[in-house]
Amino acid sequence: MKARIRTYTQKQVLALGLTDDKLTALDELCKKESIKLIKASPDQGGEKVGALLGLTGFSLNGKGDITVNSELLLISGFDERELRTFVGKLRPNGISVPLKASLTDTNKDWTLSQLAGHIAEEHEYMTKGKE
Repeated sequence: MKARIRTYTQKQVLALGLTDDKLTALDELCKKESIKLIKASPDQGGEKVGALLGLTGFSLNGKGDITVNSELLLISGFDERELRTFVGKLRPNGISVPLKASLTDTNKDWTLSQLAGHIAEEHEYMTKGKE
């Protein structure tokens, strides 16, 4: 079943595990595009994605003892055209992140660690035949 991209009113990008250079470049791009950047840390692996994005009905629970060791971007509030345009601007701005996802009604309830694991599995499956 194909997950539906959920469009929320505010455009935001949650970044996890990026190098300082990539994070600086992403911050500059987000400012230029009027996109809110949320910098997640690996010790927030136990937090629900909806809470990290500040969605209504979610709150941070302080459970951060799960370590996430992935570079990941979670993109929220974009329609499909805006999403393609934004993702197309990443690499030219020095931001190469293999794990990217859009917020869906399903993954907003996942922990950051669950999301990173799931996206990593999907990425591995999709790139397996290309090596």
